[in-house]
Amino acid sequence: MKNWDHPRSIKWERMIKDLFLLEKGKTTTIKSRDQKNLKRVKEKTLRPSEIILVEGYFLFYKSSIRELLDFSIFLEASEKTRIKRRTKFKNTKYIQKTLLPMHNKYIEPTKKFADLILDTEKLSIKQCVKKIINHLSV
Repeated sequence: MKNWDHPRSIKWERMIKDLFLLEKGKTTTIKSRDQKNLKRVKEKTLRPSEIILVEGYFLFYKSSIRELLDFSIFLEASEKTRIKRRTKFKNTKYIQKTLLPMHNKYIEPTKKFADLILDTEKLSIKQCVKKIINHLSV
C-alpha cells in the first residue's frame, strides 16, 4: 500500500521551483494526479498573479516552502472531519495505520509555523474570512 501521507510522497524540488517561478512572474506547468483515477496525470499551466494561493497538508513541512509564503493559514479540523474529507481513501486499515499516525507525526506539529490558525469546527466560513481580513489589516 503506497503511503500518500508521508513527506517523501511530495516532489519538493519541483514544488519549490514552481513557487519560485510564479513569485518571479513566470508561468509554470504543474502535473497532478486525477482524484478519480490516480493513474491519470493532468497538466495545468499556472500564470503568475498578485496573489497566489497554495494549499496542501504538507505546506508547512519544509522551511524552504515556508520562506516563500508571505502569509499562511492552518485550517484545523477534527480527526472525524479530516477523514471525511479524504474521499479517495476509504480503506479503514490505511486510515488507522497510515493516515492518522502521519498526521500526528508530520502535520500537527507544523501548525506552529502558520501566521493564523483557524479552528474550522468552531468557526463559520464568514467568521474565518473576518479573522483573515482582520489579521491582514494589522
